[in-house]
Amino acid sequence: MRIRHYIHIFVFLFISAVPSALAKHVAAAIIEPIVHKGVRYVVPNDKGLRAYVEAWDVQTGRKLWTKTVFRHWYVPIPIGRTECLHYEWITSVAVQTDILIFISERGRKYALDTRTGTIRPIKETQPNYVRRQSTP
Repeated sequence: MRIRHYIHIFVFLFISAVPSALAKHVAAAIIEPIVHKGVRYVVPNDKGLRAYVEAWDVQTGRKLWTKTVFRHWYVPIPIGRTECLHYEWITSVAVQTDILIFISERGRKYALDTRTGTIRPIKETQPNYVRRQSTP
């Protein structure tokens, strides 16, 4: 009877420890600010559930705006997957004309038009492959 009790405790501890062991996540990358046309764009990468960019006037040091690039929602469940499996950070930022290009750690790409403030995901297209025709 006592051995059965220990087996139950061991199984419970094993099941409850596995999700937390798999939930380890590396720290967010530090992104250097980009200055373009007198505006400094900063990506804080602070919590991992919301990726956003801040625009600052270089001369005055005043914050111009903040824009969310993407957001992740989660419902904390005591058993099973934990919240940090949904964390995602921006790993790189580049500027092309008046468009900021963001790449997340999962390889997703986003474009932010700095003039209009619109954000759109950039979808990668696969090349069209020509099917070989069999010769009779």
